[in-house]
Amino acid sequence: MSDVKDLLDSANLDIDSLCKNQLEKFNEGQKFTYIGNILLSLNTLKDLEVYSSEVAQNYFNTQAAHNLPAHIYATGYEIFTTLMKKGNNQTVIPYGISGSGKSVCCQLLVQSLAELTCKKTRSNDMFQKLSAVGSFMDMFLNAKTNLNVNSTRCAKLIQMFVSSSGICEGVFPNETLTLATIPAFFSFYMLDKSRLSQLQTNERNFHILYYMLAGLSDKERKLNLLDNPDKHKLVMLTDGSEIFKDPSYLKACKQKWGKFNDYLNLFGFIPEERGSVLAVLTGILHLKDLHFIHDHDIDGVGVSNEEILDTASHMLGLNVDVLAGYLLTFEITVKGSVDF
Repeated sequence: MSDVKDLLDSANLDIDSLCKNQLEKFNEGQKFTYIGNILLSLNTLKDLEVYSSEVAQNYFNTQAAHNLPAHIYATGYEIFTTLMKKGNNQTVIPYGISGSGKSVCCQLLVQSLAELTCKKTRSNDMFQKLSAVGSFMDMFLNAKTNLNVNSTRCAKLIQMFVSSSGICEGVFPNETLTLATIPAFFSFYMLDKSRLSQLQTNERNFHILYYMLAGLSDKERKLNLLDNPDKHKLVMLTDGSEIFKDPSYLKACKQKWGKFNDYLNLFGFIPEERGSVLAVLTGILHLKDLHFIHDHDIDGVGVSNEEILDTASHMLGLNVDVLAGYLLTFEITVKGSVDF
């Protein structure tokens, strides 16, 4: 039954036949199945040699695609052609449990649409940026959880803007933005901010923090007071073990940091902007290391390690007194009058 491309064409479709079909496809290294206009995707937990510009072009060829297995590239082509024919906005909603492969499918879909909308102008730079932006943002938004080693910790809305001639063109998605026109707009909702205050057992914080600690040179670590990664509460493991105890994890994080810097180059970050990104990440790390105590002189809260407060404020570009004011005090505003 694995040769059935669309399960709606199956004579007997029930839960047993569906599971059998997916097991057969999994064993054959096939990832996708159609159910009408729904694309069912398996997370095979391994790299498959079915993602490339060459493969995509086969699915963009209507004659050839008819004889090819189900693929998300075909879904991307259908979205594009429907948009061009009808002129109506197209929507794709990824749905699945944590670890089912939603993020990867989104990236593949964006890549296929980028291939279709950038080829007319031969804009390789635009294609490269659209193809990379998902992986770039996932470095900031993804983290290891008990269910998934690469779990997206927010909801994402990705908007692509395509002209009537089928070209990916820039627009101002929000009149308050001062950025140059952009081909796609990413919005993020319900970010798991609680990870910055407390982690569940055996979980890690956002990937980018570990990539940075592993990838910085000794000089950069010393300059940013990050000599000992294991002492920073934000990235400490709940079992107290070293965060880079596994050499393979350390190596992978170093490689990811190199990839992160490649992305910064691709997106045109100048040295000052790259320094600002590093400073903000470092400042957040140091903020978590602050130790709050009861100040008997004012019957309030104080900071025992003020040198950390100085470091954090410097990294974040804030006046130390202003930062301390936000952390140690709060205001109550009472409006109107009170009658007794």
